[in-house]
Amino acid sequence: MKKQVKYFKKAILLFAILALAFPTSAQRMFSAKDAVGESAFEISILNIVQKTDCSLEFDFYLRDMDASQDFELATVQAGILINSSFINGGSVSLRLIPGYSTLNSLQSPEIIGFVKELDGFPGSSLIRIASRSAVGQGNGTILSKKSPGDCVARINLSSSVPFAVKYKPDLIFTSNAATLPFYPTRAAQYISKINVQLRVTPGSNAIVYNNNTLYPAVKPNDVSSVKNGTSPSASNILSEIRVYSYQKTVVIENPSALTGEVSIFDIGGKEIKHQLITGDSRMLISLITSGGSYIVKIKSPEGNISSKVFIY
Repeated sequence: MKKQVKYFKKAILLFAILALAFPTSAQRMFSAKDAVGESAFEISILNIVQKTDCSLEFDFYLRDMDASQDFELATVQAGILINSSFINGGSVSLRLIPGYSTLNSLQSPEIIGFVKELDGFPGSSLIRIASRSAVGQGNGTILSKKSPGDCVARINLSSSVPFAVKYKPDLIFTSNAATLPFYPTRAAQYISKINVQLRVTPGSNAIVYNNNTLYPAVKPNDVSSVKNGTSPSASNILSEIRVYSYQKTVVIENPSALTGEVSIFDIGGKEIKHQLITGDSRMLISLITSGGSYIVKIKSPEGNISSKVFIY
């Protein structure tokens, strides 16, 4: 059941990790003790442009961030979450626009897919960009160190109806540890002839730039219209909920005295906090955790809300 909430941001990433052993001769930024270590690279989305009231384009980049050594690409794929309220209920088509990828011809993506509504995660759609087969060391693209890096693909997303007014696409990468119903974002590098899967962390080395671009108020119906049988009163109550963070505290503004329960998940999908919502106008939840992105999921008789917050 979709909910149109002003501060609606979608993303919950579940856990499952691919363990690979690194040889002792691996490059400097890796360790044999850390099979999925941080590598000096960046995955990014840039140039988000609304071409028409029904069409959106953006670029998917991959960049070598280590000036001291080369990064030979083995494979790359991406899972990109998008706010389905922005899509506004229309049928969606995606395509990879030819001529923009700067990867070699054997590594440029060929397949892109779309999941309109993720099971159990209302309001979240998923873009899936599949990897090509590994080409073997010596045949992979040597990634550019110059910003913004190599263009993996330019993506066009088109809808059968105009995009929703007042909403943004809220694009966010999944992590390399994401599992069903999500699709993991993965990058692999050739290190001493071994295809090594690297750690991808949204907000750290997987970044969506200019994600807050405001889209013009075009022709579509205002998305405050109620969908999926939600009553207007319930929609209004949910639209008043505001979720944000201050340092290590999650704040829930609840002017309509909503009751229910709230769960907070880390970027790997592990629940780190769960408690009841008793109807207080403001709820403060203190976290003892490291900084980073977290997902706040609220369940109530009026419906569900998911929001992303950053703890620092």
